[in-house]
Amino acid sequence: MDTNDAVHGEFTMCDIDENGLWTPGKTHKNKLMVSWGYAACKALGQGDGRYRINVMYIEFAVSGTPSEPEYTKFDSLAYYKVDLATSGTADYLRVELDGQPNIEVAPGYEPFFGAASGNQDQITGNRLHFTARTPSDAGAKGMHGTTFGTGCIIYGVALVASPILRPPVSTGENTQDVLISRGYFASDDQRTLASGVQVGVTWDLTFPPAD
Repeated sequence: MDTNDAVHGEFTMCDIDENGLWTPGKTHKNKLMVSWGYAACKALGQGDGRYRINVMYIEFAVSGTPSEPEYTKFDSLAYYKVDLATSGTADYLRVELDGQPNIEVAPGYEPFFGAASGNQDQITGNRLHFTARTPSDAGAKGMHGTTFGTGCIIYGVALVASPILRPPVSTGENTQDVLISRGYFASDDQRTLASGVQVGVTWDLTFPPAD
């Protein structure tokens, strides 16, 4: 059983082939942002479904070897709105998730959830499994207008709750986006986009019981 008693997560970048098969790479730990607490309060405490996790940011560079920026769990959206806007070589995609996340049982918690637990109250798990993917169209652009395509390097991701979610998501209203979690790929695990290939990201958030 995972002994981490705080909400925590991990994410994995995957290649998606022409048949829709996802091949995962190395899994990385994420950093849960302080702002996630606000989204949780809105969704869980006030029943405001607009603050569910529904968007993923995918950072990319058009050249060079991107490095993980310095950031803390207290950071806001300023990095995405300001720093990347003036980067010259980097931008980010804002993509909608592939539908609702699956509810799963985190490893080690099988005795407490689902059929094996004997629960009769539909308590089926304590982990959310999210997926998202890069755009399939060749004309996709980042939020600051940078063309995303062959040769671009994917190096960072973020989970986001967006209370204003209307088409087109890729260039839509992001002023009320709330950062949930954020993370980066080590240089050896970054992905240079090949022609005609989509990249997917899976993200698991586990909610263990806190003491």
